[in-house]
Amino acid sequence: MYFTILFACDKNTGGFSYENKLPFKCVKDMEYFRKVTNLEYKTKLKNILIMGKNTFLSKPSLNNNNRIEFVISTTLKDYDYIFESFEKCLEYCYNLNDIGKFFLIGGKELIEKYASHPKCDEILINLIDSL
Repeated sequence: MYFTILFACDKNTGGFSYENKLPFKCVKDMEYFRKVTNLEYKTKLKNILIMGKNTFLSKPSLNNNNRIEFVISTTLKDYDYIFESFEKCLEYCYNLNDIGKFFLIGGKELIEKYASHPKCDEILINLIDSL
């Protein structure tokens, strides 16, 4: 099983995080994100959104009928799917048979570190013109 990295960044600077938040608000980007992560890649199976603690805390819940959030954190405790490391999360994910697609959606350090991971088979970047 492979995973996809999905994120948006500023077309001019390459930035995609500022003070643990997106540095831009773009309706089209959010629509694209929803479309890609809600798509049914395998019939009636949920997709997994993997993210770091700051990404998790900086946004509303993305759990719905088509996706579940998994969080990488050594300090968060009160959530169903928390893993101490990305490797432990992947190990757990690869043992699941009833999951659609895996997306790594942030934060910046996780994206930069795992973009060259052998199980990363796709990187989807939405370039935002924030000028």
